[in-house]
Amino acid sequence: MRDKPTKSICPLCQQQNKCAVEQGSDCWCMNTNIPKPLLEQIPAEIKGQTCICLACVKKFEQEHGISQA
Repeated sequence: MRDKPTKSICPLCQQQNKCAVEQGSDCWCMNTNIPKPLLEQIPAEIKGQTCICLACVKKFEQEHGISQA
């Protein structure tokens, strides 16, 4: 059984996601295109409850040859 997700923890690597939305400010995640295949790795029961961290996004992009324009 999974613990309840913490909004400040990345669901993929379990590290701090550094999302500023919870603090009521703009966040890097609002201006970043998160690849759909990466989003699909989030377990269904916690989708929309926590953000993937920038490190996981960058790692995925590097591994798959994706560059942000």
